[in-house]
Amino acid sequence: MDRPDKQSEETARTSPTISMILRFASIGGIGLPAIFLASWQLIERAVPVDWGGPLLAWLHEFQVMLWPSSLLMLGTPQDYLNLTYLLVALAANVVLYAIIGLLVAKALRSAALLCAVGVLLLCGFLFLNRFWSGHVISFILVGLALAAILFYIRGLTRQQPA
Repeated sequence: MDRPDKQSEETARTSPTISMILRFASIGGIGLPAIFLASWQLIERAVPVDWGGPLLAWLHEFQVMLWPSSLLMLGTPQDYLNLTYLLVALAANVVLYAIIGLLVAKALRSAALLCAVGVLLLCGFLFLNRFWSGHVISFILVGLALAAILFYIRGLTRQQPA
């Protein structure tokens, strides 16, 4: 009789973890690249060249922080139109964000752990920012977005009944 209770308790514990991993993988792994690809197409077609050039350069530097696997597509023929490189970059990004989702899901047990994961992610963003662009504003925007997301997730988990 202990067996079903243990299974249901274990399922209840792992279900939020799997849900968190799937959310991060889908939103960060696929959603962010889709937003960047759509932004690229919109800027290339709708914004005048004298504005579009600097805007595309900033977007690319900002994109590397949130979609680091997009670097795999540099130097490919027709940059974002080559399907093989795009799929590899997307797959790598899904795996990266799934790992981040797993870290966040495991860290939700304590505010200190979640803070540690946030600092770790912030250090990763700082490294990508210093490595690729050095734009302070891009780093600040990503840092603020990261803090807002982690506070939001922490608030959601505190509202759920135990």
